[in-house]
Amino acid sequence: MKEKLGNDFLAQKLIPQWGVGCRRLTPGINYLETLTAHNVKVVCGEIEVVTDKGCLCDDRKEYPLDVLICATGFDTSFRPRFPIVGLNGVDLREQWSKESLGYLGTAAANIPNYFVFLGPSCPIGDGPVISAIEAQADYMLMFCDRWQTENIHSFAPKQEAVDDFVEFTDDYMKKTVWDEECRSVQKQQFQRQSLCIVARQLAALHGVPVLRTLRRLGR
Repeated sequence: MKEKLGNDFLAQKLIPQWGVGCRRLTPGINYLETLTAHNVKVVCGEIEVVTDKGCLCDDRKEYPLDVLICATGFDTSFRPRFPIVGLNGVDLREQWSKESLGYLGTAAANIPNYFVFLGPSCPIGDGPVISAIEAQADYMLMFCDRWQTENIHSFAPKQEAVDDFVEFTDDYMKKTVWDEECRSVQKQQFQRQSLCIVARQLAALHGVPVLRTLRRLGR
């Protein structure tokens, strides 16, 4: 990164102090080189006022703009945006309102016949998203085949299975780079320190093979 940037100020701002992988490796081809292009100015700080010409920043300078793109983040929780009601009237929006605890990134306790792609604990923290989606799709279809051929009425992971899975993966995460101090959508703070939500998973090399085998999830 230092070689590509060739700029001590940008290197100090951009090179992280935590291990590789605590946050996703996002820069694409020529990303770093573009930051030092002759027609690019990198401003680090806060926007205090949006003016008719551009932005007035906390360095008291006004930067003229043609277009202002606000990339201030979005809701990265797994809480559904609409009612999903399961056993005994349990609404998944409430069940996942504070902490989203699922099974293998595909299912939720108390919600029969429910599958979700890239749910809590899905194996994407250190691997490609597409392969995880494909593995989850195969897993879901194996269940659909079993559902049809074995006359199963409904299926959902037991709460005990979810709790065991969360306990195992929480312990596993303590030995990984995600236990380091980095700010990431893959980590969210709740009651426990450095509680991993998206990254609470087996690594992709382990998580994807786990999805190749059906476990006792029937009802």
